[in-house]
Amino acid sequence: MAVRRQGRRVTAYDWGGAGPPVLLLHPAGFCAQMFGPLAAEIAAVCRPVALDLPGHGGSEALPDGVPLTFTGVAHDAAAVLSALGVERPLVVGMSFGGGVAVLLAELLGELGVPPVGVVLAEAIIVDAAAEPAGPDSYVGGRRSAAAAARRRPTFPSRAELDEYLRVRRPFAELSPVVRAAYADAGTRPRPDGSVELCCHPDDEARAYVGSWHPDSAPRAWAALGRPSCPTVVAAGDESHLPRRWFERQAARIGVPLEAARGHHLFGYEDPAAFADLILPRAGSRGWPPTQAKAPAAAGQTRLPTASGVPVQSVMSPRSLSPRSLSADIDR
Repeated sequence: MAVRRQGRRVTAYDWGGAGPPVLLLHPAGFCAQMFGPLAAEIAAVCRPVALDLPGHGGSEALPDGVPLTFTGVAHDAAAVLSALGVERPLVVGMSFGGGVAVLLAELLGELGVPPVGVVLAEAIIVDAAAEPAGPDSYVGGRRSAAAAARRRPTFPSRAELDEYLRVRRPFAELSPVVRAAYADAGTRPRPDGSVELCCHPDDEARAYVGSWHPDSAPRAWAALGRPSCPTVVAAGDESHLPRRWFERQAARIGVPLEAARGHHLFGYEDPAAFADLILPRAGSRGWPPTQAKAPAAAGQTRLPTASGVPVQSVMSPRSLSPRSLSADIDR
């Protein structure tokens, strides 16, 4: 599906399904079709849709000098929902996508059609003023941007790309089917037989820096204090990011922090387990924030945290082709 907003192509995907809609928002550096294995887990009871960030997947990059912000992508997402005729989805955001999810929920609330809820999977929503500065800090995005800028943009062959992804973090931590989806949808062939990343390292770096723009993490942190719909906050128990970020998000909303087994991108590591986190909320309009966590299954444990915020452990693929649509929206 190609939606045009402000003269720029925004690529989106609709996996179909007659159930309640679920909008999936991906992290920086990745692409919407990496949600294909998750869509396969939930499409029997939901209608999963997703979109590519600017400069990612099939979406055009923003013009030079225009920051890539949560607010801007929230408006892209609203245009996609309008083109699909989707109202009141469950909005699921991972990392960068989590920040977008909060501001999209606020935007939809202002339009009188708030989502049924939001699921934040290690969202980059931080009270930057309370975070220590320094070269090792993630605040500001410079550390992550420098790492992205070192990423290889091209590979001599698909086989070499596959081997690279298999042994390099974070790709090595992902489910093989998700990693394969990235290799298929996150790259494009070149005339000489080599392959290149759809998201150039410079665009990935741009997203990391844009995460800390005033219209991104700071604005999302403010919006988190006035939630427009029930919200789940989840974090991987092996994440490299500071756990206090997610504990503070949960505390700001007044919900338990839910712990998933895995790293920062735990939703890509075990799509079936991520589906178990999403499905109880997808069709539950107005589920109360204080009861947002799913019941613990046998063998799950509650984990202590330094802040005292309770943590609920929630943590076993198929392939599905997205429906092909076309739409043209300029706003």
